[in-house]
Amino acid sequence: MKKIGIIFSFIFILLGVFIIAISNLFKELVPMLGLAAFQAAAAGSYSPQNYEIDLGSNYWLGTWCVIFGILGVLVVSSKDFIILYIKNLRDEFKKQKLLKDFEDMNHRQD
Repeated sequence: MKKIGIIFSFIFILLGVFIIAISNLFKELVPMLGLAAFQAAAAGSYSPQNYEIDLGSNYWLGTWCVIFGILGVLVVSSKDFIILYIKNLRDEFKKQKLLKDFEDMNHRQD
């Protein structure tokens, strides 16, 4: 089961990298396609700003995919350590509570 979580996390990372790479490709390619279309139509004037695309949301989506993928890998790989740490804390709290209860009983008897 642990491997499935890591595999999905890596897929999420690759998806983010893919989104960012495709966005960069479109950012460079669309103005060139606009120039080619302008030259073929020969109408009006060409300006690269007319063909720029706002890909900010794509970059955010890709970045968040990479971040959540990395967090997923960290959580899945450190899950056993976290469970062991919580178990040890719980045992320690039980010991302290028992010790406190024992001391309270001794003070009541005095």
